[in-house]
Amino acid sequence: MLHFYQHRTRKEKHPTLTVFYIVVAIAAVIAAVAFISCRIRVTETRIRSSKLPDAFDGYRIVLLTDLHDRYFSIIPEKLRQLHPDAVMLGGDIHSKRKLDGEFFKFLTSLCGEYEVFFAEGNHDLTPDTAEDYREYTEKIKATGVHLLRSDEVILRRGKDSVSVSGTDWYRCGNEYPIHTPGLFSIDLLHDPEFFDQVPSRPDLMLSGHVHGGFVRIPFVGGLIRPGAVESLKKGNFSRIFLPTYSEGLYCSADGSSRLFVSVGMGFSGLPFRLIPPEIALIILEKEPGSP
Repeated sequence: MLHFYQHRTRKEKHPTLTVFYIVVAIAAVIAAVAFISCRIRVTETRIRSSKLPDAFDGYRIVLLTDLHDRYFSIIPEKLRQLHPDAVMLGGDIHSKRKLDGEFFKFLTSLCGEYEVFFAEGNHDLTPDTAEDYREYTEKIKATGVHLLRSDEVILRRGKDSVSVSGTDWYRCGNEYPIHTPGLFSIDLLHDPEFFDQVPSRPDLMLSGHVHGGFVRIPFVGGLIRPGAVESLKKGNFSRIFLPTYSEGLYCSADGSSRLFVSVGMGFSGLPFRLIPPEIALIILEKEPGSP
């Protein structure tokens, strides 16, 4: 009696095919990150206040933060589509240690069309010598921008006024923005954590710095704090994860003050973003029924 046996052999994976799949997966991840890093989104936030004077009802502010010397050539055209009354630069606009180039051309182009305010961040140029610092300051002011280093600017529309103030990164902690009492007040400060440290909170504070926490976790928020690597080296583990303020609008416990944090546009350190760049449009509105 003859018996027939079927021998099954395991199908071997071709190594070339495995490499191909790996390459395709890596390419897909790179393409996705590149898409996220370059896809600029415009967000719109409306802020109502009974303290806002009538003439500033509908006042449009564009907040730009953390450009890190990117997008200078394309931002002006995008802003024309938003029709802002003022452009506020919330720090880390210029990262390169030089006193010429596109940065000053960018400021000049903005000031030719809008009221522009600038509060410097930790990556903005800090020249090595007093002479360089003086030249840097003069070049910025020559563009027409309001450079806020614990300075106040009064915006006027007819008989109505609002106060805009700000402090640069290196003064903050020792100096804070000042405001004329009784006016609706706006602070421009790079680091949103100063929202809990300023002696007197403004009606509205505008910030950046956190890059949205670099990674967003649903129902949690931003994951990583700025300076996490330095905090890890120092063993300060409480300063690594879960920034207090990372994106969007926050309100003080008593409801009298608001903080808006932009996720920014550029990047530093790692050459990519995992959160799309943001141009933030903020529209001020008079609270209905208020005097």
